Amino acid sequence: MTPIAFCLLGIAVLAVPLPAPAARRLAWLGTARLGRPTEVSRTAVLPGARSVARAVAGRPWLCAALLAVACGAVAGLVPGVLAAAAAFALARCARLLAGDRDSDRARAELLAAVAALSGEYAAGATVSGAFSAAAPVSGRHASAMAAAAVLAAQGVEVSAALAAEPMLAPLAVACAIATQGGSPLTDVLAGVHADVAADRATRRAVQAALTGPRTSAVLLAVLPAVGLGMGAAMGAHPARVLLHTPIGLALLTAGVMLDVAGLVWTLALTRGALP
Repeated sequence: MTPIAFCLLGIAVLAVPLPAPAARRLAWLGTARLGRPTEVSRTAVLPGARSVARAVAGRPWLCAALLAVACGAVAGLVPGVLAAAAAFALARCARLLAGDRDSDRARAELLAAVAALSGEYAAGATVSGAFSAAAPVSGRHASAMAAAAVLAAQGVEVSAALAAEPMLAPLAVACAIATQGGSPLTDVLAGVHADVAADRATRRAVQAALTGPRTSAVLLAVLPAVGLGMGAAMGAHPARVLLHTPIGLALLTAGVMLDVAGLVWTLALTRGALP
């Protein structure tokens, strides 16, 4: 039972990305010496290992296959299949959570782009100059903003370049309204900025409210493993019952599948509540 537990713990560590501050601290600890980063900090072993781990975790079927082979060779066919199912579910959940974080970053970059664009235009810049100045702070939207600057310099409507990215659709509509309806672009951009900021604030508030249920689900999913560890420490030998008796294998199968189903269901419910 111990090899299976360590395998599951390892796949969980690899599958769940660290928050940005924790990742930066780990990178610093892996590359710093005497309180100062070394010259090879960008090519350190730890960030490279994390990149490989995230690449593997981004493919749930690969995680399932690797863990199935490892646990199957150590404990048998049924534990290997169960470990594969758990690995697939954990990798899938981690991928969905990473998508949520990426969506949050995209909203933050959109807010920064609209704020820079509105500030530059209000300061007296032309439409082309405002888009050019806002492009460097727009993150993933920089190419669309730069393309819009080129179109504005040519006297062409910029909404065509902005509409290529779904996240920039509100900005594209705002620019089209200002161009075709004659509305002041400053007022339109201020309205877009307020809408984007309100949407991001609402999403962050909902995420904060969902932290409790998600944390509770993770703790409840881990409790059975803690109980097995405590039983083994007390000399009850739960691994012998679970792995070498028909009733134990049936209970192990039911427990793992219910545990995984509860975790996936909780994640689906909480993701459905996000705006």
